[in-house]
Order: sequence, then C-alpha cells, then structure tokens
Amino acid sequence: MYLSKLLIRSVDKVMNDSVSQLIGARVRSIRKSKGLTQEQLAELASTSHSYIGDLERGERNVTLQSLEKVSEALGVNFFELFNYGEFPEVEKKNSTIRKIIELLMDKEDADIEKAFNVLNALFK
Repeated sequence: MYLSKLLIRSVDKVMNDSVSQLIGARVRSIRKSKGLTQEQLAELASTSHSYIGDLERGERNVTLQSLEKVSEALGVNFFELFNYGEFPEVEKKNSTIRKIIELLMDKEDADIEKAFNVLNALFK
C-alpha cells in the first residue's frame, strides 16, 4: 500500500510539472506569435523577464493572478492559456504515463517496486 501511495504522489508531481510546462509553452507560443520578447511581455505584465523565462520553461509555480496579468499583457482571454491543443507531443507523453499507471495500480507493492527498479535502471 505504501508504494501505491508513493506512486500516486509521484504521478501528481509529474502531472503538475507537465501542467506548468504546458502553460509555459502556451505563453511562449502566444508571445512569439505576437512578436514580443520576454522583456516586452514582462514590462506589459509588470513583472521581470526572468519570471517570464521561468514561467515559459515551466519552472515556476504561478498564481491565477499572475496568469491573469500575463494573459492581459498578451491580449488574450485568460482561458486561452489553458488551450493545449497545439502541443500533441506533450499530450502523447501524458497518455503514455497514464497507461503505465493503469498497469501498476492493481499490482502488489513488491511488483510496483520491481517495475520502478527496472525503469530506474533503464534510464540511469
């Protein structure tokens, strides 16, 4: 049971990380389509260019208020930042991760640990 909970926490982190990356990629895509630099967007959003860079790389946890400022600076509806349809490679990755999780969910802790050890050895 412990490993199952650990697996779920790890998946939550992966999914949260990928959401940050999706939002960041979407911000970058819109910014570039508007012909703006990170510095210009930062000025319009009353923030720093390093914040915009971190946001675009998915390295920053953002608040809804910050995203609202960025969407206004980009001249797009707030919800447009969550339109990920332009990133099929990320959606494919998430789909594969979900399939792996589905395979492991009904397994015993020992089997989950074995699977983890195999994946860990494979990607070291």
